[in-house]
Amino acid sequence: AVSTTQPADIPAWTPYRRLLGYLLPYKWVALAALAGMVVDAGAISMFARVIKPLLDSLFVSRDPFWIFWMPLIIVTIFLVRCFATYIEDYGTAYIGRGVVQRIRHEVFRQYLKLPAGFFDSGSSGHQVARITYTSEQVASACTDAVKVTIVDGLTVIGMVIVMLLASPLLTLVLLLMVPTVALLVRAVSRRYRRISHGIQGSMGSVTSILEEVVGAHRE
Repeated sequence: AVSTTQPADIPAWTPYRRLLGYLLPYKWVALAALAGMVVDAGAISMFARVIKPLLDSLFVSRDPFWIFWMPLIIVTIFLVRCFATYIEDYGTAYIGRGVVQRIRHEVFRQYLKLPAGFFDSGSSGHQVARITYTSEQVASACTDAVKVTIVDGLTVIGMVIVMLLASPLLTLVLLLMVPTVALLVRAVSRRYRRISHGIQGSMGSVTSILEEVVGAHRE
């Protein structure tokens, strides 16, 4: 349904919980993409874990065994990560296009049911932008944001484990910075939501102006 409620009046988690419902028809593709994200994050963490022992065995100990196997291990890790990245990128792009199409259908179907007073109350540019621009932003929040959250989150967890194995004391010292970083992320996310809402309004105004210019030219 088309709503005029301001984003600031809605809890932050409510829109995302509703957006996750759009992923249900693509659950198998989403599971494949999720597996790719897990493998991607795991490959990054594994490389960070094995690179130091491999370099020590190669340049310090000069072990012939590792001199032979080190290039193969590194290439294998990156090939696995490339394959996982392809799956997650293709999966999220496939889901994103499907979500965009579904949202546009729902918005257009709702437009057909609305009274004439709704269209008279606002500019046509903003109403068109809901289908042409806002739906793209919503799909991006539904796929790209989830992808970044999962991959980066798992990578952070993997890196923390690697750091704990390397130096528990140093890791605990760095973890003291987590509250500060969390507050910074919270402030930036709120600022970004306000900017995103302003961009959506600007796109509506641009569309409205372009329609008036083109229409006046034709008349």
